[in-house]
Order: sequence, then structure tokens, then C-alpha cells
Amino acid sequence: MTPAEIKAFRKSHGYTQAEFAAIIGLGDPSRISGIETGAKPISKQVAATMRMVAALKSIADNTCCAGCREAGLVAAAALRVTQKKPKT
Repeated sequence: MTPAEIKAFRKSHGYTQAEFAAIIGLGDPSRISGIETGAKPISKQVAATMRMVAALKSIADNTCCAGCREAGLVAAAALRVTQKKPKT
């Protein structure tokens, strides 16, 4: 994903930089700003996580019923939990 694609995705789904940073496990919203402007590189892990979030969001938004939508949202929430780094 390019910086412009990341910003377009975030905005099209109504996420603030802080919300999107939390969703993909970055924590610091300034990292999203840096990625969107091209000032900070997009790591392979962050790019993969963003693609996964986009896919899960798409599933949740384009489902046949409320149950399937809920399943997509639960999967997205589970992804957020697994992205958190353990405290050392």
C-alpha cells in the first residue's frame, strides 16, 4: 500500500489517525501521520496488518446478514488484540 492508499482507506472508513493507529497496533497516532506523508517507512508487518484490517472491514461491510457482519467485526477485534505487544 502507498501512503496515499493508506490515508484514503483510513478516511473512507471514518477512522481518525489515533483510532487507526490503535486498530493496527501502532499506538502512537504520529506514526500514522508519518506513514501517510511518506516521512516514515511502512514496515512489512504494518502493511500486512493494514491489508488484513481492510479485508475484515470489507467483509463486515458487505455481508449478507447481521450475523455475518458481527463475525467480521469480531475477527477485526481479535486482530487488534493479537497485535498488542506484551509488556516487558
